[in-house]
Amino acid sequence: MVSDWWQAIGLDGFRTAYPDMRLGPGRPDQLVLVGQFEFTGSKDGVAITDQYDVEVEIPKSFPLDLPRARERGGRIASTFHTNPDGSMCLGSPLRLAQRVDAEPTLTGYAESCLVPYLYAHSYLMRHGKLPWDDLPHGDVGILLDYLKMFRARYADEVVAFLALLSGRRRVANKRPCPCSSGRRLGACHARTISRYRRVWSRAKFRSECEKMMKHVKAARTELARRAQATTAKPQQP
Repeated sequence: MVSDWWQAIGLDGFRTAYPDMRLGPGRPDQLVLVGQFEFTGSKDGVAITDQYDVEVEIPKSFPLDLPRARERGGRIASTFHTNPDGSMCLGSPLRLAQRVDAEPTLTGYAESCLVPYLYAHSYLMRHGKLPWDDLPHGDVGILLDYLKMFRARYADEVVAFLALLSGRRRVANKRPCPCSSGRRLGACHARTISRYRRVWSRAKFRSECEKMMKHVKAARTELARRAQATTAKPQQP
């Protein structure tokens, strides 16, 4: 029943936390919430309270599949981390899935995925810069974020880790670790990457691996550009 699903994903708690969000029209296979989303975010002691007119489409498969959120008031330019369909690009898919897995409710999604994005935009509008390091928009940025998540050095290693995650754990752990340590995965990066197995299926890792393979060259170029920019920075006296 729909009411059982609403209870399971914490709809009442979400509407208590964000009372200006209301049910909107949608398809039978989704729940749509629309309205003024008021939040308070903070980074390094800089707190910002703001609100945006948003629409959030929640699929019936949530929390396995994540919601799609759009800003409706025209405050967020299309150049600020938005997807081709106009929805907000809240982060890399695997990182978002991990965040929601830690608190698989609508409120958990809002606090760990939506609020940081909107806080970053509000911070940028007020201070002229982002509160944290920015990544390129799109699949290259996603690939660079996976570098951090997998503690990898090169884009090729990320693709190799994704490929191993698309296979069975016992088989993968016997394979050489992509980090070139000379050890097998089970004795090296296994603990780092195995925690992601619980949030995605092997098929989903396989699909992400195929997608990321197309952007390895562009990611290498971006990493080289960043390394050069870091080297070129003047030394502080």
